[in-house]
Amino acid sequence: MTDNGVICDSTDILLWANDRAQPGRALYPEERAERAEVLALEERFDENLGPHVRRAIYFDLLPLPKLT
Repeated sequence: MTDNGVICDSTDILLWANDRAQPGRALYPEERAERAEVLALEERFDENLGPHVRRAIYFDLLPLPKLT
């Protein structure tokens, strides 16, 4: 939870953190084309890789109720 409310989307969380990063510690490049490339990669990983990773983690964790 932030001062602005709950942020649910992973891209929005990263952008929120980037906006609050200390100078020199930004998560995204300043240059427009590089930033667009990073955002496209993040979207690709979120949409294509993320569901498979979550599924694999659930497979291993669901039998361990104390961890879930």
